[in-house]
Amino acid sequence: MCRGSLNLLREKGIAYLISRGNEFHLTEPMEKLKSIFGIERISLQGGGLVNGTFANEKLIDKLSLVVIHFVDSSSSVPTTFETGSFFKHPISPLEFKLKEMQKIEPEGLWLFYQRK
Repeated sequence: MCRGSLNLLREKGIAYLISRGNEFHLTEPMEKLKSIFGIERISLQGGGLVNGTFANEKLIDKLSLVVIHFVDSSSSVPTTFETGSFFKHPISPLEFKLKEMQKIEPEGLWLFYQRK
């Protein structure tokens, strides 16, 4: 990240963490969030690659999905969990158990899972 970007973040009062090295790992920044700010949990609102990165490091313990009656099967539609060329290994499967399910009117479902 260039110094100008860091200055802009400071100017706006936006907190940030920097991870150094050739490979990006989320475990260290998550540990810093806990030790520096006391943050124990975050709500991950990412796209497929962000979700895939957290899943790859087994940093997801709960999963909340909303399912609606709309299907788009084009190849350009992102999935919930994706990998990119920067992943050295495919994401190993994470097992979840369905904890709660609610109907969302008119035709949706809210599914809440907890990691086994």
